[in-house]
Formats: sequence, C-alpha cells, structure tokens
Amino acid sequence: MSIPTNFGSIFQFLDYCDMSSNRLYGGIPSLAEATSLEVLDLSSNNLNEEILPTLIGNLSILTSLLLSNNDLTGPMPPFHWNLGSLKHLSLENNRFSGWLSPLLSNSSNLKTLNVRNNHLSGIIPDGLLSFQQLGVILLGGNDFHGPIPLDLCFNNYLHFVDLSNNQFSGEIPNCFYNDFWTDLPMYFNDDPFSGNITERMSVDFTTKGENLTYMGEPLVLMTGIDLSMNQLSGAIPPPLGFLRQLKSLNLSHNQLVGPIPETFMYMQDMESLDLSYNHLNGSLPMQLANLSFLCSFNVAYNNLSGEIPFQQQLGTFDESAFEGNDNLCGEIINKNCSSVLHQNQGVFDAIDTSLVFWSYVFGCFALGFWGTVALLIWDEVCRRRLCDLMDALMFKLGWEFVP
Repeated sequence: MSIPTNFGSIFQFLDYCDMSSNRLYGGIPSLAEATSLEVLDLSSNNLNEEILPTLIGNLSILTSLLLSNNDLTGPMPPFHWNLGSLKHLSLENNRFSGWLSPLLSNSSNLKTLNVRNNHLSGIIPDGLLSFQQLGVILLGGNDFHGPIPLDLCFNNYLHFVDLSNNQFSGEIPNCFYNDFWTDLPMYFNDDPFSGNITERMSVDFTTKGENLTYMGEPLVLMTGIDLSMNQLSGAIPPPLGFLRQLKSLNLSHNQLVGPIPETFMYMQDMESLDLSYNHLNGSLPMQLANLSFLCSFNVAYNNLSGEIPFQQQLGTFDESAFEGNDNLCGEIINKNCSSVLHQNQGVFDAIDTSLVFWSYVFGCFALGFWGTVALLIWDEVCRRRLCDLMDALMFKLGWEFVP
C-alpha cells in the first residue's frame, strides 16, 4: 500500500503521525498542508523514491522526522526547509547521497542526528555540528572524509558519537576532556508525546563486541565514541582519558601510533575499550587493571611489548585480546617473559654484531682512502713517483694493445 497523494490536505490538523513498520511503498507525498504536524515517523517501510523538496514545506513546529530503514534515494533532506524546531532527525539505512546538508545549521534545537549507512560523502563543514543540545551524532557507514570536526569538542551533552566506517583522516582532536562532557540530562523529558515516541526512541551502538540497542533510561545513561575503521593517524591524545563518564571507546582499524595513554586510568566507568588493529607500541599501562567495570578489552594486532599485567580486570580476558603483538608476554597468553627477553636480546646481539663488523669494514676503507689522498696532497715525492708509475703503466698497456 502506498501513501495517498492528498494525505497532507486530508490531515491538515494532524500533529502526530506514526506509520512505521508497515509495508508502505512508493514515495512520500507533500505534507506541506499538514501545518500542525510535530512528529512524522515513516521508518521501517519499503519507501523507495526521492524525497520531494515540497515534502515538509514550512512545518516550523516539526520536532521529529524519522525515515530510517527504507530505500529512499537522492540528496539528503532538508533542502530549503524551515526546521527550526527539529529535535530528532533519523535517516539511517537508506540510499541518500551527496553532502551533509549545511541547512542543518538552521536546526539549532537538534538533539539526535542519525544518517548512518547511506552514501553521503564530503567533508563535515565547521560549525555544522556545534548545536549545544546535540547529544547523538551517528554518521557511520558513509564516505565522509577529511579531519574529525572540532565541533565535537564543544558539545556539552554528547553521549553517542559514531563516525565509524568512513574515510576520516588526520589526528584525533586534542580537545576532548571532561569539562565538555558534563552530566547528561534526562534526554527526552521536554519532548511532546512523552508516552509514545520518547519511550520508543532508540540508538543502535556497537560496544562490547556486538551491536546493542539502547532506549529509555539505558539510552540516557550510556556514553560512547566509535571512530573505528577510518584512516586516523598520530598518537592517541592523552586528554581523551579525562572523559570520566565514557563507557565505550572504539579506535580499532586505524593507523594510530605511540603508547596507550596512562590517562586512560581515569575512565573509571569504561566498559568496552577496543584499540585493536593499529600500530600502537610500548607496554600496557598497569593502571588499566584498575578499571573495575571493564568487561570488553581488545588490543590485538599492534606492536605492544612487555608483560601483560595479570591482575584485576586485565586478568579476566583471554589471549585473543592480545594476539598479534609478538613482544607481549605473560601468564594470560602462556608466554614466558624471560624467553621473550632472551629472544629479543638475541636479535639485538645479532644486530649489534653485524653493525660492528660493517662499521669496522667501512672505517678501514675510509681510513685507507683518505689516508692515501692526504699523502698524495702533502708529499710531493710520493706524488711524483705515483705519476711516473702511472705513466709507465699506461705506456706499457698502450704498446701491448697496438696491433
């Protein structure tokens, strides 16, 4: 069944429209005449056409636009819509393309921005995500590139950030710290229809190695950052460890280098930490063992070294969390640290022996060469004898090769 083309004119005074999880197909007609509409939920259907520029028109009191889990195409809305009251925009799992609309900057009351798993691309413009009430930013599964927007550092109520599976590059901003991530308010308390859309508002977020759905009170209490599967480089900024309320951090599948910051000891609420598939080096900070809520931990396939602390939380994980780090040792992975030390010492000894040998060879060569040059420059008798010897040799060779 499709939505009637005159739907907007029939329901001019409709304020709440929920037609989610049906089998609706085709396009979405213009709703410009439904000027009382505050909530429009058409998610989880089979809608499969482009969004009309006249779909919303001037619905200035619309607070929730939920179109996720369809097959909608074309550029991302809003085009020229006046959505100053918009709080929740969910376009996840469609086929929208193009850039993230700069007209979102007019939606200063936005709390939820979910455009995951589309075909969006381009650089995130500065200021586009700077809304002070924005708490959920889900941009994963697109083709965004460029640096991570600095706007994320200055949002007081952020508690879900998903930029995973894009092409973001450069370093992780060095401006994340606790002052900018304060205690989260009851996120939907001021929304209309609190008995309906508020209770059903949910966020899917990958943490603890699986995709979990948060809604209701758990949604309010959960905080997480997912920057995995990008092209981020450089070191992990130590201020990131001062996000004390962070419960999930995923930086896996990037090109990060350097040590694991010791400041991670301050993330006392951390439940899931994934740093796997990077180029991190150094030892595991002993203080990580004190993260008493940590139940999912992965540093596999890095260049970490030294003994794995077998105590408290770190002692609860199996060896798969540490695999791919040849220089790690300890009881968890059944590798004796003395044997690793002996093996590394053997490698260093071989390198040292080879280095000494070739240094000696090149040193002798350099000494002989420059010694000969110096002798020829400063000793006139030797220089004359060498010239006579070369003349005689050339004369002899010349006669031998005359036919």
